Amino acid sequence: MEPLSKPLQAAHELDHARCYGDWALVPELARKYKKYHPDETVIVESARYEAIFSLFVMKQRHEDVTSKGERASGMEPAFQYHRETLDARVDGTGLLTPLHHKDKVASNRRSIWGNNNKSTSQVISPPIQPELVIDSDALHCNDDPHHISLAPRLDPAHTEKYLKAFQGIIEKHTRSGQLATKDDRQAQLAKIIVARIYFETGRYAKALESLERLALRMEDVHSGYGMVLLVQARVIKAICFEMQGDIDAALDTYEAAWDVFDQHPSEKGEMLSFWIEECLYRAILLHMRTNGPARRVLPLMRGYMHLASSHWSSFWRMHKRWIIFSHYGRYLVKAYQDETYFPMPIATQAGVKASTVNLTSEKHNSQASAYEELLCLTALYRNLLSSITVRLDSKQRSRFVHELANFFYDTHNVIGWGEISNIRRVLQFFQKAKEHTFNSTTISRYIFFTLMRLGNYEEAGYAFRSYMELMGLPDIDKTDENGVEITPFAELDIPSRIEHIIIKLHALRQIAESRKDDSSTVQENENEINVIEVLLAGIQLYGRELRYGKLSAFLGDLAVELVNNVDPALSGYTSEEWMSVVAACHRMRGTSYGLFAAQAHDPEKRATYHSEALASLTKASDIDNNSWKIYYEIALQQAQMKDIGSALQSIGRSLQLKPDHLASWHLLSLINSCTQFRQIPQALSTIQAGLEKCGSNIQIPTNITYGMPILSWTVDEKHCRAYHDRSEAYLRLRITQLEFLEALEGPDAALSGFGDLFSTYTHLAQSLGMSEAQAAVKAGENLKRIASIKTDVRKSSVNIVPSSPPPAPEDPPNSPKSTRSSRAKSVTAMDSVRRFSMSSSKRGAVDHSNDPVPPLPLADEKKNDGRRKSTETVRSTKEKSRKKSVAEPVKRPSSTLTSPPMLGQRRDSSRLSIKHGSTAEELRRDSAPGDIIAPSGMTPSFSVASMRSNSMSSTVSLVSTATAVSTTTTVSNNVSAFVRNQRERWHQLLVKLWLMSTNSFIKSKRFEEASKAIVEAEQLGIMDAVVWHQLGNLCFRTYKDEEPENQELLETALDAYKKALMLEPDHVRTHIDLASAYIDVKEWELAEALLERVTKGPGWDQPEAWYMLGTVYKEQDLFEQAKSCLLYAVELNDATPMGTFTELPRFV
Repeated sequence: MEPLSKPLQAAHELDHARCYGDWALVPELARKYKKYHPDETVIVESARYEAIFSLFVMKQRHEDVTSKGERASGMEPAFQYHRETLDARVDGTGLLTPLHHKDKVASNRRSIWGNNNKSTSQVISPPIQPELVIDSDALHCNDDPHHISLAPRLDPAHTEKYLKAFQGIIEKHTRSGQLATKDDRQAQLAKIIVARIYFETGRYAKALESLERLALRMEDVHSGYGMVLLVQARVIKAICFEMQGDIDAALDTYEAAWDVFDQHPSEKGEMLSFWIEECLYRAILLHMRTNGPARRVLPLMRGYMHLASSHWSSFWRMHKRWIIFSHYGRYLVKAYQDETYFPMPIATQAGVKASTVNLTSEKHNSQASAYEELLCLTALYRNLLSSITVRLDSKQRSRFVHELANFFYDTHNVIGWGEISNIRRVLQFFQKAKEHTFNSTTISRYIFFTLMRLGNYEEAGYAFRSYMELMGLPDIDKTDENGVEITPFAELDIPSRIEHIIIKLHALRQIAESRKDDSSTVQENENEINVIEVLLAGIQLYGRELRYGKLSAFLGDLAVELVNNVDPALSGYTSEEWMSVVAACHRMRGTSYGLFAAQAHDPEKRATYHSEALASLTKASDIDNNSWKIYYEIALQQAQMKDIGSALQSIGRSLQLKPDHLASWHLLSLINSCTQFRQIPQALSTIQAGLEKCGSNIQIPTNITYGMPILSWTVDEKHCRAYHDRSEAYLRLRITQLEFLEALEGPDAALSGFGDLFSTYTHLAQSLGMSEAQAAVKAGENLKRIASIKTDVRKSSVNIVPSSPPPAPEDPPNSPKSTRSSRAKSVTAMDSVRRFSMSSSKRGAVDHSNDPVPPLPLADEKKNDGRRKSTETVRSTKEKSRKKSVAEPVKRPSSTLTSPPMLGQRRDSSRLSIKHGSTAEELRRDSAPGDIIAPSGMTPSFSVASMRSNSMSSTVSLVSTATAVSTTTTVSNNVSAFVRNQRERWHQLLVKLWLMSTNSFIKSKRFEEASKAIVEAEQLGIMDAVVWHQLGNLCFRTYKDEEPENQELLETALDAYKKALMLEPDHVRTHIDLASAYIDVKEWELAEALLERVTKGPGWDQPEAWYMLGTVYKEQDLFEQAKSCLLYAVELNDATPMGTFTELPRFV
């Protein structure tokens, strides 16, 4: 690039100095310009006197800070010199005398980070905090749309000499009325400076009059300082209209000024920034006052945000920027809610802006654009907080931090929280904000909900406890090992606890009322609605996620009691919205009591909890009879209470309100399968209809792992939990479909569908990002290898909907009898089972005297509805002692249902401690499930050490097993509790598929394939009770059907059952099947102990258990007790489905 000529260089330097507000340099540069342009006078004189006037205004208003956050250091001496010069040159007529002074006025800028003119040889350490810059921005601290501050006006007497100087210039060069020369054109621009003098002195009519008679050429104002003067003229004109009350004209003029700048984005300069910032600031606030439309307001806000991020220092006009960002966020939320928001245009060509044309995706594009816009705004807002609070005291800093925290939470709650990485950033801010807002209830609530959105349930539990402590209920989830509350308020009833919360909220309101006139204090706006929201979210945490029924029921009591104490008129909700809140409280309480009842061991308490659950859910339906969630929960509760007819009506109502809910169709199919109806074909048709209605192809976003929150309370926001729930509901419905098909057409028909079921599992697990997907691929291949299954081996009368095309299978055997045609072949088929038993010796008899039988219920537990009388009264002391000794080896932990689980651990105390307090479930959940499937040399099998042991050696064996498993796993501590829980659930589903196939092989008496399938399940779930239970079933069925003389096989079955109970003492099916085995070998007392325990506990609704218990009583000549049990078994049998209601989701 060639250097400019000296005349052009002089013109460029003068224009640059005026654009960037270097007023101390302008007089000297004007003299230099005059040297190379001797024929031009107006630009020289107007530039000199504008510089003096600008320095005077800056001195009066402390406006010496530039948009770069710097302060002009040479302002004071330069202004003093040039003012004296002006006084000497203006005579009584206002005419100017020539200026011949040639001395240069030195000027430079001092950055807020240090002085720029220091020697570069010096080592300068930057200060930790920048210098606090105080300017006229401070007067805008309390601005609002109805009160927009304007700098104090100047005294007209102090500016009269400047006005006369410019009037003399204009009068001399506007007499001809033509713009023939440069001086004529510059005289028109000088009128803008005259208008500014009138404006700065509060003479708005005069300013408008001066601007009305402008005659400008576009080429004079399209760039450089000419454009600055044009923008300045329009801004001054707009403010004058505003001061005169003509708001519409003011807004039109502000927008005209912005259009000039927007059409010349490459123009920059301090003075341009000065005027365009004033333009946008006042225009935005005026639009807020008049409730302006989004099409006019959002472009101004976006322009302000763009300039703040790219042109202006974060230390310039900070208070004004804080106010604009606050209104920007609120308006963005309002526009999004009113559906008037429009995405930012994307430039497709130079000067051409594209518009949104795809109407089908317009809403999605609007949400994504609004979210991205909010992210940009929050990033600038957070940086601004760092700048504005750098020198504030703790009280003032707390106010700004609290205001920004409210902004973050309120805006994200409407527009969405977005990716996990952004939620983590917001959480970091909240946690940092907590340090600056001592004991803030609002910040504690924000932290709790943010942790819930991240799926960090352990930390969320601590945050919940902290919030409730601030609300007057400390250690709300603290209990001893027996489940007894040990807080200071343990003796208080629910109304008394709610009274403590109300007193706390009242105290906060009184404090806020006493400080309402102090703008520097934090105003806590916590109210009863906020506490109710936290309680409902706490129920989700402890009830749905952690499965702790007692605490969730307690929180439900608190929520209902509190909502009954709130005056709806003071809630700020409409009548419909308030009734929805009340209904939600009753629904969550009812669902919590239903969970609590399912976990109760005391029959009388269980009945009470069931009644409470149904009463609360019925109350919710009376309040809101259009909520499908309420009717689904009622139907599930009625089904578990064995009121099948009512459940059928309730689930029908739920499906009318929401026909695409998979779990509702699942529940309806289970109801149809109950013995009372026994309509298996109709149940299959129900599943088919549900799959067609809901769609068999579940669309899961590719960014589900990191692209959305785990949970969300924002309307229409997609969240990870919803996709996991829908995928699991779909897979479980397909599993039930296969079970019904097996019941209708036999095990061979079911075996033909397992290939597609494994493919479905693989597809869903891969889509959800579960590491079990790799294991599922291997499982599908192994299943085909084991059974040689082909999907078209048998044409089913029911069409099973595939989720994806199954892999090419192999040909099946011609006939099931090929594996059991002779006794010799049967012996060969059981070789793999025999390897599980001890081969060194055989025992002639089975000694069950030391069998580890679970204990009887506690002595204070009541009998179930008086249906049977305890047999303890007819037992001798010797018999009691023997039963007690039998029960001692495996004791159920007393905290199973009554004490809250420790944060950071799975809420499943039914697992026994294996090593150093770690359960098998914890060992697996902290590991990559794909790594658990170790090579055969590393994976423990059902070997001698694991199959022939008493209760003590079994514990040692399990310890070694856990150690072996732990050596093949990789601990992952950086995943959330939600991810760990989901991995565990999907792992259990894969194990369930293998066990189902094992059971189908057993039913078809293909024991060799069954043994191979159980080995596959073993590799996945060596520490799962269900695996050991199924192994026991396999061995016992083989013993019964194939080798009744093989006592080792019987011992193997019994040992497998016992190990299942060691891993999960409350496993219902193991109790029943082990009791059945004991009955088969005539061990009536051992069977009785198992059956009494399971019927008092989680197996109270199992008709098979009651029938077997009646059989035991009959054998012992206890006919009244036997009759009661058998009648109850018949009653339960009518309302028992083929599957189970317990696998259906709660808290939908």
